[in-house]
Amino acid sequence: MFIIPARASAAATWLAAAVLSVAFASVASAQVPTPTVTGPIAAPDIPGTPTHNYIFFAANQAGPRSNPAGPLAEQGYTETEYFFSGSANAYAAPSALATATVVAGPYPYMTRMVVREPADKRRFNGVVLVEWYNVTNGFDAENLWFYDWEHILGEGYVWVGVSAQTIGVNTLTKWNPGR
Repeated sequence: MFIIPARASAAATWLAAAVLSVAFASVASAQVPTPTVTGPIAAPDIPGTPTHNYIFFAANQAGPRSNPAGPLAEQGYTETEYFFSGSANAYAAPSALATATVVAGPYPYMTRMVVREPADKRRFNGVVLVEWYNVTNGFDAENLWFYDWEHILGEGYVWVGVSAQTIGVNTLTKWNPGR
């Protein structure tokens, strides 16, 4: 029986992982264009005003919906919105574990992300939580934030909400066509 010392085995594993990572990264990076990010987007109006010139479901306000403790600034946090755009393809795969192939595209897209982060960057704990907005009700809903905002703020996380589905984006454009 041939026994490979643990150090040699670990080194071989790391080397193989590094080679495969570089190989896959070069293929992936050649196929995925970098999106264009715009922002922060101005939100000059107070949430609740009829102009809707503020972040949809803005948490930077007092009230039970988003933060019973008060505005995010009072908690040492900021809230900003960014738009990002680019092009994307439609993919299909013959089975759940098969490699997908491009079947159409590229198609242009534009969507948004909301970033809530500590105003004092030294409070950032190094972890970014990304929430894909839930659109079950026909609009962007931030379920993770709604239930965990106190922990997120207290522990120094950065929270990012992403509008990733057409129905949510369509509702946002109806809510405020100018944004």
